[in-house]
Amino acid sequence: MYPLLLDGVKLGTYENDEGEDDGFFAENARGETFDIGDQIYDLLLIADGCHDFYKQGLPRREVTRIIRDLKKCRLISTSHLQLGFPFGRLVLFVVGDRSRAFRGPCTAFNQLLPYLCLFLSAAGAFSLGHAFSRFSLRYPPIPYLLMILVSIFLHELGHFCAAIAYRCKVADVGILLVGILPVGAYVSQSEIHHRARRTQIALAGIEMNLCIAGLCALLSRLPGDAGWTFATACVWNLFLAVSNLLPTSGLDGDTALSSLLGIPSFSDFALSALRNPRSRRMLLHGGAEGLFWLGVCLFQILCRLLLVLTFVGCLLLGLYMG
Repeated sequence: MYPLLLDGVKLGTYENDEGEDDGFFAENARGETFDIGDQIYDLLLIADGCHDFYKQGLPRREVTRIIRDLKKCRLISTSHLQLGFPFGRLVLFVVGDRSRAFRGPCTAFNQLLPYLCLFLSAAGAFSLGHAFSRFSLRYPPIPYLLMILVSIFLHELGHFCAAIAYRCKVADVGILLVGILPVGAYVSQSEIHHRARRTQIALAGIEMNLCIAGLCALLSRLPGDAGWTFATACVWNLFLAVSNLLPTSGLDGDTALSSLLGIPSFSDFALSALRNPRSRRMLLHGGAEGLFWLGVCLFQILCRLLLVLTFVGCLLLGLYMG
């Protein structure tokens, strides 16, 4: 049995008056807190999908009871399909301690990626107009879907390599769901507080899409169906890169901008600033700088609306292609 710690679960210790550990607790995503013993705490620390609870030296019947109780408290899952509202996920690959095996290649690739992105983007810019002229939605649905899935996979591969290179703890990689519908992919990783590294992790996926877009723009000049296919792949990767740059919650643009500004979330900051009457007055009467930041906050709201419209458009496109 290889349990996975559910999203939003927090583990911690109580301290006595002398600053020493005096007990353990676990908090689920609903905010419910449970006092746990050191044995359960140690099991939750290794609940990354790579460790078998039954091989930790405990009686099998006791492990079965522990797993049942932890699932009841919404602390772990024993299924790779984790449904939720509005978002769920399907774990495709559990990483855990295996990340050490990927560290060397991922570090080398992550160091090369920004330069490769600049080179291929600049080279492909001269063929971008030609790629757009050959782009068409009248494409066989299954190859079209595979093309989009490969683009999303490579986007997440960029995040994965950057996270491994900076020694983040990567738990798993999988598909992001809305209800039961797949809408994207994800890399589940630990937080990193180094600004430059956090920014690069956020931008690595976008850099991958720009690399692919630039390369496909060059190849779109090939004759026949091959050039048509590469033109379509170029446009879709460019779309993924630009849409992910939007500074709104859940997208790479928000993470990158938040890292540069040194705040948890620019999206949340913008919303709270616009909701608070005092903050609005300060921005309105703050001169040119205040008006600039007010415009930035309003632009963030516009990005949220644009994201919703893009999602609806993709659903309609899917129906059209079907």
